[in-house]
Amino acid sequence: MAQPTADAILAHILTGSRVATDLGIRVLATGPGFVRLGMTVAPHLLNGVGTCHGGYLFTLGDCAGAFACLTHNRRAVTHSAQIAYLEPALAGQELVAEGSELARRKRTGVYAVRIMQDDRVVATMTAICAIIDEPVLPDNN
Repeated sequence: MAQPTADAILAHILTGSRVATDLGIRVLATGPGFVRLGMTVAPHLLNGVGTCHGGYLFTLGDCAGAFACLTHNRRAVTHSAQIAYLEPALAGQELVAEGSELARRKRTGVYAVRIMQDDRVVATMTAICAIIDEPVLPDNN
């Protein structure tokens, strides 16, 4: 029997992620150690100066890093993350977050995340994930 694909794993994760679904986060592309997510900057995500609140950018980046780690079909959680905000994200625009695996060991994965809007990088993040040796979806070995 075939192993679960990254698409199947992330579809399963999204069904249980109330935060991701409430924010409208969508999976645009997947592969081993990689994910591309989309999210529209809705009015309720704006801060007092009319741009996307940094906490929502962080949440999108956190999802991108963690979801990239989960593509290997092992449960994982973000252990730590650091973000740099480079430009404001604007209302009504589409954000795209790409998470790419930099390194992976038995219990730790390191992921680079870029958050873009209209081909502008608005934030970068490094996420370190703690890997739990349990499958997301049943292994079929």
